[in-house]
Amino acid sequence: MKRTPPERTCKTCGKKERTNSRSEICAECYVAQKKLDKIEEEKKHIIEYGLEIVSGPIPHPKFNKRVYTLRNPECGHAFEVRYDNFQGTIRNDYNEKLGKLWCGVCAQRDKHKFALSGFKTKYGIDRSKLDIENPEEYSKLVRMLSEEVYQSNLEILNPTKLKRGRSDKVDVYQLDHIVPIAICFRYGVTPEKAASLENLQMIPARENNSKSWYRFDADLLDRLLGVRAQHDKFGINILYYAVKNDCPEILLRDNTLVKNDRTVCMLLDDTKTLLKKQPGVLYIRKGELHDKRDIVLSRLRNRLGLSTRIFARKCKIIEVSSTIATAFLEQNHIQGKVGSAVRYGLEYEGELVALMTFGKPRFNAHYKWELLRYCTKLHMNIIGGASRLLSHFRKLRDGAIISYADMRWSDGALYEQLGFTKHEQSEGSSSYFYTDGKVILKRYAAQKHKLPKLLGDSYNPNMTEKDNMLNAGYAIVYDPGQLVFTLG
Repeated sequence: MKRTPPERTCKTCGKKERTNSRSEICAECYVAQKKLDKIEEEKKHIIEYGLEIVSGPIPHPKFNKRVYTLRNPECGHAFEVRYDNFQGTIRNDYNEKLGKLWCGVCAQRDKHKFALSGFKTKYGIDRSKLDIENPEEYSKLVRMLSEEVYQSNLEILNPTKLKRGRSDKVDVYQLDHIVPIAICFRYGVTPEKAASLENLQMIPARENNSKSWYRFDADLLDRLLGVRAQHDKFGINILYYAVKNDCPEILLRDNTLVKNDRTVCMLLDDTKTLLKKQPGVLYIRKGELHDKRDIVLSRLRNRLGLSTRIFARKCKIIEVSSTIATAFLEQNHIQGKVGSAVRYGLEYEGELVALMTFGKPRFNAHYKWELLRYCTKLHMNIIGGASRLLSHFRKLRDGAIISYADMRWSDGALYEQLGFTKHEQSEGSSSYFYTDGKVILKRYAAQKHKLPKLLGDSYNPNMTEKDNMLNAGYAIVYDPGQLVFTLG
C-alpha cells in the first residue's frame, strides 16, 4: 500500500503541500531565495571592484539577464550594464590594461587603445612606412589630421551639416575611418594616408560605436598602401565589402557569406582538408584570395547574379592565338594558363569576352579531345557563350570530348546544360596539393620524377612521392576531387 507523503507548511510563504522533501520551504521559495542570494553576490562583486550601484537590478527586455545602473566614482559617469557583460570586462583585466576602473561610457573611447595595443603585441609593426611607433600616438596624429581634412572638405563629407557627437541618439553622427585606424596601424599605412579624404565618411554614432574594427574595405586598404596587402585572418571581409552594396541581402558569418539563410561562399585555410562540400557553395582558399582576388571576386559576383550580362548571339566567334589565350586565362581563370591546340573566343565590340580551349586528353587516351578551359572576362556573364563556342568546335572537329570540373568551384551544372554526361566522381584522395605554409604546390608539380630538382639533397629515391614531401616539411591537403564529363 502506498504511503501518503507528510504535509509540509512552507516557513516563507505558508503554502501547505504534501511532499517527501525534507526542506522547510517550498520549491518556489527555494528558487526565489537562490536568486536573491545570487543578486547579493553580484552586488558584493560590483562594490568590491570599486563601482557604485545606483539602482537595479531590473530584467533585461530581451535576454534573461539582470541589468544594473552603476556609477564610476573616478570619472562620475553613470551607465547601465548587464552583469554578465560586466563580469567579462573584469575577466579581461580592464583596470590592469588602462590603470583605471572600467566605465561603460569611457570604454567606448578606450576600445580603440585596446585594438592598437593588441595589434602591436600580436603582429608587430611594419616600420618601413611609419614614423610613429606608439599606437596611441599614431591614433592621436591620425585623428588630428582627419579633423583637418574634415574641416577642409565639409562640402564633401558633411554637405547637409549633420550633427556630430558621442551619444547614441538617432540623429547624431561621427566622422569615421572606413579602414579603421587599428587596421591602418597594423599594415603600416602612413598617418597622412589613414586620414585622407578617401578614408573618411560620416556615419551614425550608433552604427560607429557598434562597428567591428576587423571588418574593412580591403581594396581601399590596398589603395592606401599602394600595394596589395597580405590580409591574413581578414580575408572573407574582402569579399563581403566588395559585394554588399550591390547585394544588400548578403550577410557575413564567421568565415562564410550567407544570402537568404543559404551559404554562398566559404573561406578555407590553405592547410585545411575539404573532402565533402555543400551543393551550391563556393569554397575559396586564402592563397587564391590573395593571389587571384579579382578572379575570385568575379566568380562570387557571377554566383550572386551581379555580373554584366551579354548575349552570345551579339558576339563574334574568332580564333585566338596562343599568346592572347595565355594572357586571357591568366587574367580570368582561377587555374590559369594551360597548353592547348584549339582556341575559340567570343568578341564583343572588338574585345575578347569569352574563351574556350581544347587539346589532347591529359589523363584518358580513350577520347580524342579534352575541353581544357572555359572562362569569361572578369565580371561578365556571356549568356549562351559556352554553348555557342562548343557548337562551333563540334562543327569543325569530330571525336569524343572529356572534361573535368573542380568540385570546390563547380557542381558541373554548365556541363550538363551543354549535353555532357557525368561519370565517376574522383575520390578526394586523388585531388590534393602540398604546402609549407607559404607556397602551394599542385600534385603535378610534385611528381616523383620532379622531386630531385624540387627537394635537392633532401630527396630520397627509396621513398614515395608523399613521404618525400612530408619529410621535406610539406603538409598534404586534400580537396573533394573532380567531376568527370564526356560528350560523344
